[in-house]
Amino acid sequence: MSRKFEAKICWLSETQGGRKDIPLGDKYAPIIKLTKTQHKSNDFWSVFVFNKKKISRNETLSNIEYLSDNAPDNLSVGVEFVLYEGSKMVANGIVLREIMC
Repeated sequence: MSRKFEAKICWLSETQGGRKDIPLGDKYAPIIKLTKTQHKSNDFWSVFVFNKKKISRNETLSNIEYLSDNAPDNLSVGVEFVLYEGSKMVANGIVLREIMC
């Protein structure tokens, strides 16, 4: 079972090439790419994103977790990432804490 994390996500506006609206609910599954050099993998993986709280016009506190149990174990506090819908970048974020179940 994949680990769950809380992240702060900054969504690109439609004029910046992002989404028209921030996705709400628990069915949003974009592609994640880690951006820090300590994670040299070029792999792209799908994640579940649940936007639980809007903290500004374009920022949310969100829960994230990999869809696949075979995904790498490379998410941790402080890891920065970018979210994509296909080849279109829609957001960037940072992992704030692990959610202990």
